[in-house]
Amino acid sequence: MNLRQSMAAVFDCRFAWLAVAYAGLVLGAAYANRHRASSTVDEIAARDLPHNHRMVPEDLRPQQTFAGSLGFYLANRSLIEGKYVKPVKIQEKTPVHAADLAAAPDMTLGANISAVIFPLPADSKLAQLLDVATPVVLLGADPDKKTPVAVPASVLAVLCEPAEKTPPSVCYPVLGISNDKIDFVTKNQAALRLALISEQQKQVLEKGGP
Repeated sequence: MNLRQSMAAVFDCRFAWLAVAYAGLVLGAAYANRHRASSTVDEIAARDLPHNHRMVPEDLRPQQTFAGSLGFYLANRSLIEGKYVKPVKIQEKTPVHAADLAAAPDMTLGANISAVIFPLPADSKLAQLLDVATPVVLLGADPDKKTPVAVPASVLAVLCEPAEKTPPSVCYPVLGISNDKIDFVTKNQAALRLALISEQQKQVLEKGGP
């Protein structure tokens, strides 16, 4: 065998191995995509996720396994992101199952509580700070008495409209308000503004404090 034939044989051998490797990658990718589409186990929770929390990418992280780090055995994120945690809280570092999530939030209300959707200004960044059970206050003035008003409330859920072209989506909270305040809020909603408060401040306001 002359030099040219030897080089040709080596080249053919390398080409064959490259072809085998490429075929392996293609088959592996196809298997991963098929498994992701049908899998019921997603990435693990990056933190505790309470009931009615709306899932966002920051809530998830890959499983701490070699296969997980490569994207194997992970469900399609479209089955998770934008969904709401069902009544059982998902603990940090535990797998997030698609079966633990719902397409819409649970609007079961407690005694003496009513729900109201509170739109936010288009340029507001406040929606990014809101989550389930976040204590808030609606500030304004009583149009009849001409006195300041502070109505305590809690976030029941955060709703988001899908963006038409690119993120971010338009999001706004659903607030839980006591029945004795709901009429005032619905009649004067356009004149009220939402602000964050502490749980202690909210309890003071609920007791009739300043």
